[in-house]
Amino acid sequence: MRLPEVKKHYGKLKFLIGGEWVDSTSANIEPDLNPATGEVIAEFPQATKEEATAAVEAAHQAFQAWKNVPLRERAYMLFTMHSKFRESTDMLCRVLVQDHGRTIEEAKGTLARVLENIESACSAAYGLVKENAGIMNLASGIDEYLFWEPVGAFLIVTPGKMAVDALGIKPEAAENYGKAAIVGEAGEREHAAAILHPKLGTPFRSAVGGGKSLIPSAKKVGSMGTEIDVPLNYKDAAFVRSHFDAMAVRVPDAPRADEIVVALVVTDCGRPHPRIGGLKMSEAKKEDGLR
Repeated sequence: MRLPEVKKHYGKLKFLIGGEWVDSTSANIEPDLNPATGEVIAEFPQATKEEATAAVEAAHQAFQAWKNVPLRERAYMLFTMHSKFRESTDMLCRVLVQDHGRTIEEAKGTLARVLENIESACSAAYGLVKENAGIMNLASGIDEYLFWEPVGAFLIVTPGKMAVDALGIKPEAAENYGKAAIVGEAGEREHAAAILHPKLGTPFRSAVGGGKSLIPSAKKVGSMGTEIDVPLNYKDAAFVRSHFDAMAVRVPDAPRADEIVVALVVTDCGRPHPRIGGLKMSEAKKEDGLR
């Protein structure tokens, strides 16, 4: 079933500078395509040097006032933003489907992640004093200090976890995984290898609830918009034939010459309608990472 579109076309997008939506004077206008249909749904300008400078200067000026806003008012703004996102969840999900070519469930996973981030910010607003930090201007004319020696583990959220969250599944429900990197033209393939192989495997496996098979990988050197096929296999037994697959990944404006695009792919199933025989997932012993 095709979801109704929020808008057929969103027009030429504007820049938010100094709290106001501003029409760009740039002559460089790029189309924003619906990946599912190839239709143009908006145009976005590439900012001129003057527009980029104006945005930076406006942000700097805003900070001079923002740094004096009491913590309670900042927290109120975050809670208000959280409420607005919840009220608009359906509309925002449909825009994501239209703009990114995602399924509605993937879009819901993305919105859930955004809400979690806002909730974390709301919690942090009142938790700063737990991190050996003083809070200036807790309220008008009131500062607070608490000195604390933290002991214990800390949490790192990996890109793999973000992929699982986007699917809207529990880590244990992930079946396939794969990784890839595209190095900008000023680099070399070994830069991709340095990112993908020495230390990425452990946190990636942790994010998908384990994984005994090798994580298949691909790497290449390319310019902005270069596409790479990320190889996939079943995370606990690489010889499960129904899960031999790949996903094409492309970022239109990356990598620049001095950038690296890193892609981690997670799926919750194998290929649709597999029928070429071989080892089935239900038959895998999941002992050696192969069978």
